[in-house]
Amino acid sequence: MFVVHALHSPTRGVLLWAEDGERTPRTDRRSLRTARPNPFAVPSDELAAIHPGKPASVTVLLPSHPSGPQDSPGLVRSRPRTRSRGTPTLAPWTVPAVVVDPSELTDPSDEVRYGAGFAHLADLARLAEELAARGRVLPVLLTESGRPAARWRPVVQGLDAVARADLVRRLPPVARAEQRRPGDVAGQDPDTLVDAALARFTDAAVRERLGRSAAMPVPLPARADAPASLLHALTGPSADLPATGAGLRVLREALAVWDDVGREQPGAATALFRLAEVSTLHDPADPGPDLDDQTGDGTRWELQFALRSTEDPSLVFDAAGVWAGEADALVSGAQDVLLAELGRAAQVLPGLVPALRRARPTGLELDVTGAHRFLTRDAPALLSAGFGVALPRGWDGRRPLGLRLSASSAPAPGVITRGGLGRDELAEFRWSLAVGDEELGESEIAALVAAKAPLVRLRGRWVAVDAQALAQGLDFLRRHRDRPPTVGEVLAAARGEAGAPLPVTDVSARGHLGALLEGTAEATLTPVPSPPGFTATLRPYQERGVAWLAFLSSLGLGACLADDMGLGKTVQLLALEAHDRSGGPTGAPTLIVCPMSMVGTWQREAATPGTCGRGGSTGSSSTRPR
Repeated sequence: MFVVHALHSPTRGVLLWAEDGERTPRTDRRSLRTARPNPFAVPSDELAAIHPGKPASVTVLLPSHPSGPQDSPGLVRSRPRTRSRGTPTLAPWTVPAVVVDPSELTDPSDEVRYGAGFAHLADLARLAEELAARGRVLPVLLTESGRPAARWRPVVQGLDAVARADLVRRLPPVARAEQRRPGDVAGQDPDTLVDAALARFTDAAVRERLGRSAAMPVPLPARADAPASLLHALTGPSADLPATGAGLRVLREALAVWDDVGREQPGAATALFRLAEVSTLHDPADPGPDLDDQTGDGTRWELQFALRSTEDPSLVFDAAGVWAGEADALVSGAQDVLLAELGRAAQVLPGLVPALRRARPTGLELDVTGAHRFLTRDAPALLSAGFGVALPRGWDGRRPLGLRLSASSAPAPGVITRGGLGRDELAEFRWSLAVGDEELGESEIAALVAAKAPLVRLRGRWVAVDAQALAQGLDFLRRHRDRPPTVGEVLAAARGEAGAPLPVTDVSARGHLGALLEGTAEATLTPVPSPPGFTATLRPYQERGVAWLAFLSSLGLGACLADDMGLGKTVQLLALEAHDRSGGPTGAPTLIVCPMSMVGTWQREAATPGTCGRGGSTGSSSTRPR
């Protein structure tokens, strides 16, 4: 099996090359300073059969001995190679490669193994796609091969900057192994390589999204006037910009205002915004379910300003301390830095402007609506812009107000017959209102309705409440109180597809339905032997198949047998029919959709005498819709 490696070449893009464990690992003993062909590299045409691309060659630096390069960790050989005793050194090797589209990184093949560089580049491509999807991009003018070009560049700030730094830290050596020039043994610089790859992937991701957008106009012809030529270069397959002279200068001046966005060098400190409960009528640490102030009216909120050192993030100075000079010894020009940071933050959140009108701003008072807005909208915006945010300990945005469904089917060990749970039957069911997976009591629901506030405290935690969605959720509970959900609706709710006005945060089930949701049903089923009236003999795997079909049938669910051709799907279906009929009268007959030639076969073999009637059909006997 091949081991496929990936790297980003600054001049060519994504390159794939591979090793083959069946090829000889040795080469002629020559100087390690001159690049030699890797003896067990896969030819480009063989690799292109797995990942289509343009044939190429690349020189990579690999740990080596005089007899040849070391095997990569994932390479498996049928004949283990002799282990060298000396210490390996980095040496250049030429390998056949293919230049591929970045989309190949997200479409791995099951026929090969992949090195760490492939997974790393795939992570880079995913970050670029996320940036494009969130619109974290800006146009930029470049010079490529001596000609002007227009591309999309990523705007990396806040949490995206953290993700980018993590990718630099995790860059595998094989991913930066391309030799920059003869004699080089250092490889590519990690920061430069990650930034170049992210820029290339982001530009491709934006163009791909624009190309399939329904709102995108038809491709524009390349024209000499500046705006049209820029739009053509940013949306078309080519980044070449036909503008020259005065037109090019106009474009450069127009885009210059964005040049520094996302490229700001971190200063000595950055602003930190802390949302705090300043005073309250109850104990915020009280975890009890019955709280006096569920509406939040007794809580005064304040958005407090602070300064956090970029060199040592554990050093945090509140704004009052900064104005008192407490940060001057550790942060140069701390007061000026704080004012500059607050001004920069006001561009993200204009609501901060009133606080900045004071000579020495320390914070901003908020009502419950403002606190809700900060928790749900403003805080993520500040994080994306690179600022620090500290939220109340009682806030957990991952536990939304939602619906909870508990259901159970009648437990019956072993095999279930058609007389079991029907498609429209559940032994017990109940919808309820919940925070996360914790069900709320009647008094808590009444307090929610009475609060009429977007932020309420429940069980010691602050919860965001949409009044309209809450009213619709309560109406949903009233309408579904006496109407049992079908098994299919329970399964849909477990997948988050209940069609309810509030999210379904938890689905719990007992009995056979619970076993199905937990994935343990198959282990609890008893194989079905040949039932009465069935003249054929079932093999062990067929007995298990019939048990599975009977189990799903009891839940009112259809089934599809995935057995290969010739393994007896028809036999199992007929056995299920005989098994169901052996439990007593079944009422209406079962419609089986299959080729008429199969009916004649069943009648001749008489596996289930009296089962087959007449009818016309097409299709497969492996499915059984209920």
